[in-house]
Amino acid sequence: MTRAGETVGKAVGTGWRAARQGAARAGEAAQAAEHKLAAKGVAPKQVADVIAETAHVARDEMAAQTRRARKQLAKAAKRASQSLEIPEQVSVPVKQLKKDLKPQVKAYKSELRDQIKAAKAAAKKAAKDPGNKRRKWPLFLLLAAAGGAAAVIMRGRSEQAPAAHTPKPEPVPAPKPKPAPRPESAERNGQASPAEPITSDKN
Repeated sequence: MTRAGETVGKAVGTGWRAARQGAARAGEAAQAAEHKLAAKGVAPKQVADVIAETAHVARDEMAAQTRRARKQLAKAAKRASQSLEIPEQVSVPVKQLKKDLKPQVKAYKSELRDQIKAAKAAAKKAAKDPGNKRRKWPLFLLLAAAGGAAAVIMRGRSEQAPAAHTPKPEPVPAPKPKPAPRPESAERNGQASPAEPITSDKN
């Protein structure tokens, strides 16, 4: 497995190295062409056209190298996948085992379905059985007992209340003495009348 990785790594490394070298050569060729044109006195527009043409050639060369690198990578990947394939000696018994177990699995599934159907039918039958219905009379007895207990408690309270609370004769209040007439200098609202009248003159 490690060898397959090394092989793929070598192919990729070789492809990238070739692409870098091609790009460097294309750049050098473009510079050389530019110098030659400048020495001959060619116009800048012509130089741009020549550079574009040189770049086009370099791009085509790079594409060819990339294709070669891709092919090498595909070959390396194919070799690696072949080395990883499961041998037939192992895959044949597994396939045979699957074939052998298939009928058993089907039988277990059908048994399980039958058991589920039987359980559902038994549950329906138990639900329809009239002997299984809940009886309502225990609930009625419980409510009657609770009502009776409440009545006894209330009755006991009503009997205890008059015995504990005997009316006492109320004392006759003494007659209140009539208030004496107030003199005019008497206090009003808890305040005494001023001895001297209040003025706003200040000394």
